[in-house]
Amino acid sequence: MENDAHIWWNGLAHFCISPKKTDAILTYFETPENALKASGKAWTDFYEMAGTFGFTEEEKERIAICCKKDHKAAYDMLKNSGICFVTQEDEIYPEKMKKIFSAPRISPPPPFTTVLEPDNSSLANRCAH
Repeated sequence: MENDAHIWWNGLAHFCISPKKTDAILTYFETPENALKASGKAWTDFYEMAGTFGFTEEEKERIAICCKKDHKAAYDMLKNSGICFVTQEDEIYPEKMKKIFSAPRISPPPPFTTVLEPDNSSLANRCAH
């Protein structure tokens, strides 16, 4: 389930923006990794082009801060906490969810439970990488 792409998807999730704005970023930069590694100039160009999406100054600042983080360390901390997710790129991402308009790009792993129990060994096994 885990791959390097999860590091970048986790970083992108920290932007805390709407799916519409996330889609705009992914359309422009093509991948979460490209977005997170993009230069300040690239982001300025993006915001000029994406004016109609209404990125607030607070969102722009949050994105700039997120781009400077150590994404591998942040993802490792998530994994070490027993938290995992799947992306639309993962084989186990449900086909039916892929067909939903604006389907979530990342999701908890099946069975898509939102209750995390730290001592739950089955969850630990699914999240073990």
